[in-house]
Amino acid sequence: MARLIFRMAPKAAALASAPRWIAVNDHVRDALGFARQVSPTGSRNLISPHESYLNLLQQIIRPAREILHAHNLKGFHELRAAYACERYEQITQHRAPINGGQCFQVDKNLDRDARRQISYELGHGRIAVVAAYIGGRS
Repeated sequence: MARLIFRMAPKAAALASAPRWIAVNDHVRDALGFARQVSPTGSRNLISPHESYLNLLQQIIRPAREILHAHNLKGFHELRAAYACERYEQITQHRAPINGGQCFQVDKNLDRDARRQISYELGHGRIAVVAAYIGGRS
């Protein structure tokens, strides 16, 4: 399986040099292909060379948040939680604890390994943070 490395972290500058490896499957390839297709000419991201981040915020980010709110999602962070729950289920073949899953009681090692992998994929590096997304071990 191919892997993709992200060298820029979305948070503090101190994390900017910490690489993040993401497994590349067909879904990720399709998403990257779409991003390449909609990326403006002469840009290495989704912002045109003649645009500003403020334009992106006003024209893209805020309307996207309104769509999320219309579907009872608080914001983009809930999409991270949904991703984490989906990955937990893919790795463990059990629902995430927040969705009523009991993997921790069945296989503590599998639960721990899944949390470690999800933490890595989300760029946290701390298993404890994953509990906010997928639920605790109870």
